[in-house]
Amino acid sequence: MSDRPAPKVSIVMSTYQRGYLLRYAVQTVLDQTMTDWELIIVDDASPDDTPQIVQEFTDPRIRYFRREQNFGEQSGPNNFGVEQARAPWIAFLNNDDLWFPNHLEVGLQRAIHMQADGVLAGNVAPQPRADKEVSLEGTAVDLRGVGLDHDWRPEVYTPASSWLIRKSSHEQVGGWRPADQCSFESSQDFLFRAYRAGAHFVLSQRVTVLIVQSSNRPDSYRKQSSPEHDYYFQAMQEDPDFRAKLLERAAYLQANIVFRTRFASSTREILAAIISPVAYRTLPRFGIHPRALKFWWNFRGRNGFIRHLKETRGNPETLTTGKNQ
Repeated sequence: MSDRPAPKVSIVMSTYQRGYLLRYAVQTVLDQTMTDWELIIVDDASPDDTPQIVQEFTDPRIRYFRREQNFGEQSGPNNFGVEQARAPWIAFLNNDDLWFPNHLEVGLQRAIHMQADGVLAGNVAPQPRADKEVSLEGTAVDLRGVGLDHDWRPEVYTPASSWLIRKSSHEQVGGWRPADQCSFESSQDFLFRAYRAGAHFVLSQRVTVLIVQSSNRPDSYRKQSSPEHDYYFQAMQEDPDFRAKLLERAAYLQANIVFRTRFASSTREILAAIISPVAYRTLPRFGIHPRALKFWWNFRGRNGFIRHLKETRGNPETLTTGKNQ
């Protein structure tokens, strides 16, 4: 345990076999305008050079833990990281995502102002291109974690890199459940259980996170380079207008989706446009998350998604999903 005074925020970063990306994720933590934090890196028994890369960072606010057995997915390492946390607030940052410099500052101010149990930030997610070119021009960008209301509801998908939550709320909900016990993503399962338990989570109404999904980038865990991360990290560092450019791309994509919905040509498109909003508003009242139905249909069973995820990423050897620990 560190002798340093307890910080305001403990950041938990679980990582496996992505040492080459840690430099980017960690640097976006070091660049935060709110500096009273600790970063807890939990290495899930990575076989690569992750320990050596972590040693490159000499900041005393960074704490590194290496697990001897691979858990197989992020729920175990994340819960372990929260157990080590000394701050009253917990933030999560996936090892392949990036924060804009005001992420922690905006989140903490919002949490205090709203007297919330957690704040969920807006995020932008550039999608991979078929031509493999790395450029913002012509790239589709999803905008997530936003809504018209202040309060978060299950229809708003918000990845863990966007969260700032009270440690006490994490403990009361029981932390993350293993992926093989969830009907959809363990991150969204946690939020839904917190929501059902009465936790007050609000939206930050600001976009402060850039998500680079591994789930739709084949062999992302096998590759030891990522031109996309190189490009996006450099743009965040050098272009003060880059966030605005991402939001502009997201606006174009959303406008195109609205246009297609208004002029839906197939029965399936029309039904989806009508049923989806109703389902997301109604089913949670009965303890059912609509994503559970979607995942069951798309992946055929409780473990189907995690199997699909690992096979896509290129790390099927960790399909144990926590059973070895």
